[in-house]
Amino acid sequence: CIRDRYMGEPLCSTITTRKGWNYIPSCSARSKLGYAGIENLGCICYMIAMLQQFYMIPTFRYGILAADDRRPPDTDNPKKVDDNVLHQLQKMFAFLELTEREDYNPSKFCYAFKDFDGLPTNTGVQQDAQEFLNLSFDRIENLLKATPEKYLLQSVFGGKTLSLIHIS
Repeated sequence: CIRDRYMGEPLCSTITTRKGWNYIPSCSARSKLGYAGIENLGCICYMIAMLQQFYMIPTFRYGILAADDRRPPDTDNPKKVDDNVLHQLQKMFAFLELTEREDYNPSKFCYAFKDFDGLPTNTGVQQDAQEFLNLSFDRIENLLKATPEKYLLQSVFGGKTLSLIHIS
């Protein structure tokens, strides 16, 4: 099981099971192909699509899970949620990897992922996917700078521009 670096407990122990009189495990289980999804909390389909694409790239997924920014959880906020995007992304990827449930609730990730004004993601407002991608890369790159995974984004998503002049 993947361990939470700061709490010392396995991340899989943070995955709660659903309880209640109307819980039907077969209706709330992973897909038949073995995947779990991300719950849409309103108008965040742009974010979900991008996060699912990130998750489906094994090199990126395991690089994020391996990253240790040596920062304790930042819970000094009204919701007492770890306000570190890297930590929330790690928890999301660990959940998607290990859960038996059908989906992940990204509310803590949305709280940690701030807009340009420093406000949490408003799940009721549709945003631009390209803007989210650029902002995600910027945030992740900054959080990985002090880790051995500092070149993760460059190695997975980087490219080179080449100009070729063909004379015939």
